[in-house]
Amino acid sequence: MIQIKREEIIKSILEIKKTVTLKELTEKLKTSESTIRRDLARMEGNGILTRVHGGARISNISYEEDLVSKISQNNEAKEDIAFLASTYIKENDCVFLDAGTTTEYLIKHMRSKDVTVVTNGIHHIKELSKYKIKSYFTGGALKHKTGALIGKDALKTIESYNYDISFIGSNSIDIKAGLTTPDPDEALIKERVIQNSKVSYILADHTKFNKISFSKFGNLEEVKIITDTIIDDRYHNIKTIEEVIK
Repeated sequence: MIQIKREEIIKSILEIKKTVTLKELTEKLKTSESTIRRDLARMEGNGILTRVHGGARISNISYEEDLVSKISQNNEAKEDIAFLASTYIKENDCVFLDAGTTTEYLIKHMRSKDVTVVTNGIHHIKELSKYKIKSYFTGGALKHKTGALIGKDALKTIESYNYDISFIGSNSIDIKAGLTTPDPDEALIKERVIQNSKVSYILADHTKFNKISFSKFGNLEEVKIITDTIIDDRYHNIKTIEEVIK
């Protein structure tokens, strides 16, 4: 059985049982204990699980899904969030558009406005070109999993511009932990964008709340948040929640 398939099975077991032993996995996957240990170590490094004596448990830290998985999730909510976000864009704004699926929905709603867009999302290029929106791309190292450009070259470009408004994705939002994402390199990009923006909006559907990822990039009071619904009443008291789709 190939590695990807083994990891899918391990993840499925953990989602149901929360914990699993090495013995269970060797029997289920019909492979050696040493192979399972390597799989678990790799998955722990990606934030999917935490190894414990004799097995593993599901991690409390959110792991990062690839772009293909994200594209098919919560599309209606993402569309609504993107439409509402577009109403905050003014003529002649310089806009930073973070890599991600929700921010990509925003592009078509900008086509009627005279704006300049800076982005680190390679999957945004086609849409921006389609609507002939004036655009700049950061350059940098390509992160294949999310389609984001990261690293020192991306940071250099981001720091050379000032943004009227920025739209940023977040894997996780938590009352105490703030805004977090699994990758420290992407976290640094988002942090710099917030610092260089007059106002920053986090675009995130309800599934991103009450989760914590590995790398923090901002506090809730530094941004405004647009989401589809709030399932935890504690967030209603946060002044940074700009809009909630009803």
